[in-house]
Amino acid sequence: MDVFWGIIIGLLLSTCVQWLFQRKRRAEASKEKAGDFHQLSLKVKDMEIRVRSLEDHIWKT
Repeated sequence: MDVFWGIIIGLLLSTCVQWLFQRKRRAEASKEKAGDFHQLSLKVKDMEIRVRSLEDHIWKT
């Protein structure tokens, strides 16, 4: 009976550890995605500024 409970507790612990590592990986992946989105939004803002300056230059000439 002790072997049975040992197997059950071992499976439970390994499942918990695996779940925690999986959760950590997901958190890291979401941070990377958020960083990528932030970089993309900065690039879009930069392009908007460039387009506005070009429009101003065209209207002045």
